[in-house]
Amino acid sequence: MAGNKLEILVVDDREENRKAAQVYFESIDGVHVDFAVNYEEGLQKLRQGPYAIGMFDLELPKAEGYQPEILGFELAKEAERRYIPWLVITAGIDNHNNLGEVAFVNYFWEGIVDPTEIREKTRAPKSDPKSWQEVYEKIIREIPNVEEIQQARTRYAKYVC
Repeated sequence: MAGNKLEILVVDDREENRKAAQVYFESIDGVHVDFAVNYEEGLQKLRQGPYAIGMFDLELPKAEGYQPEILGFELAKEAERRYIPWLVITAGIDNHNNLGEVAFVNYFWEGIVDPTEIREKTRAPKSDPKSWQEVYEKIIREIPNVEEIQQARTRYAKYVC
């Protein structure tokens, strides 16, 4: 985290979804959002930057050796190694009905945010930027202040080490 800013990384290949995130996050004092458009760029940014939260689209453009429909989970694995709380979000329920959820979260959120509430609040129609802006707003509303995130990350790092 840079200074007192809550640094968020959003990885999504859809320009309209990134724009919705940008419009929303830039309206919040104390939050800075960074973007990546594909798996490789997201992975590089995760490795370079100190992010407080990672939000990844489940399905990203194909990367060598990976199935595109699970690349969000591959980014989540990297975030996990760096003790970064993550959310993997998809609006393509019809495409991923075997997954059964819209949002997936790691155990970091336990005791801070109810994953069931996030899942319920993150149902957005595909290709609707206004809905995606509402998704980001609902998620951020559930996230505590920067100090609480830092304290929880420290506890989480101890738990998984």
